[in-house]
Amino acid sequence: MKTQKLIFGIITALVFAGIFSLTSCNKDEDNPANNDNETSATFVTLSQDENSFEEDIDGLTDDVNSFMMQEQLKSTEGGPCHATLDSIRTINDTIIYYISYNGLNCNGKVHRTGNLEIRIKEGTFWVQPGASIHVKVINYTITRPKTGKTTVLNGEKTLTNISGGHVGLLGITYDTIIHEMTGTFQKTFDDNTTRTWNIARRKTFTGTASDIKISNEGLASIGEYTSLVSWGENRQGDDFYTQIIQPVVLKQSCDFDPVSGQKKHFIPSTSATSTITFGYNDNNQPIAEGECPTKYRLDWERNGNSGTVYLFLH
Repeated sequence: MKTQKLIFGIITALVFAGIFSLTSCNKDEDNPANNDNETSATFVTLSQDENSFEEDIDGLTDDVNSFMMQEQLKSTEGGPCHATLDSIRTINDTIIYYISYNGLNCNGKVHRTGNLEIRIKEGTFWVQPGASIHVKVINYTITRPKTGKTTVLNGEKTLTNISGGHVGLLGITYDTIIHEMTGTFQKTFDDNTTRTWNIARRKTFTGTASDIKISNEGLASIGEYTSLVSWGENRQGDDFYTQIIQPVVLKQSCDFDPVSGQKKHFIPSTSATSTITFGYNDNNQPIAEGECPTKYRLDWERNGNSGTVYLFLH
């Protein structure tokens, strides 16, 4: 009798343990808090990925501008650090410049290897209004010494000097210079995940050559989404769309960090959105006049739930 009771007790305990385990599992899957944390983490990663992507693209674009202004690349003296003009070829009516990277950039923040191909029509000069150049990015590998993380960028973009002129002559010959960029890139992260970006952006430069102010706007429209600056596929394999809903302003006096402006991210597959607001300090407060930002604010929303996170720019 004791043996039967013991066996019955063990079976009963196992049954209840199984039910409890199954119930716990179901609760985890349906737990709104877990969904909220996942949504918040997804948008945090998306915003950080996009910030680093834009830093990389801006660095390349600055290099291209620098090269193109050196007498159409006849010399690399005073050009980007550890970037070398390897050769120049003319095919039909197109001049192709081949650039290689191997070393730290000029501010020492990133180590770079890889190649660029810059194409421009023969007889066209970058300072001309409407001048256009095509840039191919080949295995552009970026390592940030501060974190030790490495990413690889491949893709192509077209740059157009809408207004004409050169940023180095701001406040002297030109009050405003407008550039536009469109392109598609694949970025591979240190965990071997890959993201695809499309970009369509207008940059308006004002101020002086030593005190530049840049205003960024989105150019593309896809379906219901307008003023898109980027769109593509995130690390989770979900499509995303990013609008600039208020021009994002960067100042040279703040190391070209964004001091104001708003972006809005959409992930249609999960009915989730987030709004990025730039211009916050270490205390999570809007920056004062003359103060440089260290953080930005991320507000997310999904299925009636919402949250706010403050994140460092770097």
